[in-house]
Amino acid sequence: MTRTARGVILVGLLAAVGVVVAAVLVTRGDTGPAPADATDRSAPSSPSVSAVAAPAPVPTAQAGPTGPVATDPAPAVTGGNVTPVIGYAEWDAAGNRVVAAGFVPGVVESGGTCTLTLENAGTTVEVTSTAEADATTTNCGALAVPRGKLVAGTWQVTLGYDSAGSHGTSQPATVEVPA
Repeated sequence: MTRTARGVILVGLLAAVGVVVAAVLVTRGDTGPAPADATDRSAPSSPSVSAVAAPAPVPTAQAGPTGPVATDPAPAVTGGNVTPVIGYAEWDAAGNRVVAAGFVPGVVESGGTCTLTLENAGTTVEVTSTAEADATTTNCGALAVPRGKLVAGTWQVTLGYDSAGSHGTSQPATVEVPA
C-alpha cells in the first residue's frame, strides 16, 4: 500500500472518530467549553468512548382516543330502539340460496336474536341467528335462505334485532331470485 493511500485511510478514520465523538457529546448534552464567565473552574474531563449505541427510537404520536387505555373489556352497551344495517343481501348462485349479513350499530352485546326476513307476494320466510358482540357493534353474522324455500322473483329483505335491551328493524333491501 502506498504512503498516500495510508494517509487517506488515516484521515478517513480520524474523521469517522470525530463524528462518533461529536455524536456522543451531542447525545450527552455537551455543547462545548463553558463560557468564560462560568463559575465552575474545574478542568474539563475527556470523554472516553468504547462503543456507541444507536439512540433509542423516539415514540411517535398516533391518532386515537386520548386518556387512559382500558384494560378490562368494555361493558355491554344497549341501545333501546335500534336500526340494524344490512351489510349485503344477494343471490348466491353457487350455493343456490339468498345470503345476507348485517350488524347493529351503537350496540355492543351478545345473545340477542337477528332475524332475516324475506317477503314476496304474501310469502314470508325467516331465518335467525344469535348475535355476537363485536368491538363497536353487535354482529349478526351471515344468514342464508335455501332456494327450496323461495320462488323466483323480487324479494324484500329486512334484518331485525331483538334482545333484552334493544330492538328494531333495518331499512329494506331487495334480492332477485332467478327462475
